[in-house]
Amino acid sequence: MTRTEILDKIFTHKLMAILRILESQKVQPAAKAIMEAGIEVLEITLNSTNALEHIKQLRKTSPIHVLIGAGTVISSKDAANAAESGAQFIVTPIFKSEIIKTAHSYGIPVFMGAMTPTEILSAWEAGADVIKVFPASAMGIGYFKAVKGPLDKIPLMPTGGVNIENAEEWLSLGAVALGLGSSLVHKEDLRLEAYDKVKMKAKAFLTQVHG
Repeated sequence: MTRTEILDKIFTHKLMAILRILESQKVQPAAKAIMEAGIEVLEITLNSTNALEHIKQLRKTSPIHVLIGAGTVISSKDAANAAESGAQFIVTPIFKSEIIKTAHSYGIPVFMGAMTPTEILSAWEAGADVIKVFPASAMGIGYFKAVKGPLDKIPLMPTGGVNIENAEEWLSLGAVALGLGSSLVHKEDLRLEAYDKVKMKAKAFLTQVHG
């Protein structure tokens, strides 16, 4: 898929499931539960155990319509390693322009983390495909609405603070997609290996967003 096709897919699907700091043996079953529910965009954070190997494995075993990306990318080297492992998009918690250049050299988009209006505009002007407003939980929906007003041409994806109760509101305010972290994949569910609960939450998000 081209960079544009990957972005179009994510903008249409609107939900990005984030598997963050998982024990190695829990990544695959959690991902399977999410995909079986119908979520088609998954981010594996690089601070999860054996993250690159899990990205490789998921690219081999996932349905062709599912996108697998890498998150918590904080360097150009991280971006290159993720792309070479098969990541189809890159997500960062911070703004670093060299990550954009590296990801684009592999033909994949970057969701670049930023918070303030200046950071958001700077990341966008540096070539980021989408700005991940992070941590959105720290400032809330009101802040997102205020920032989106003057920066309405920049595609924004809130991450942190997105849950089943407010998902629709974030989208109504102009979010192009939503990053779903602990509200979807909670550490207690993983501790108990309650993958059926993860699957149920994923279905609930899909119903809320797509009906």
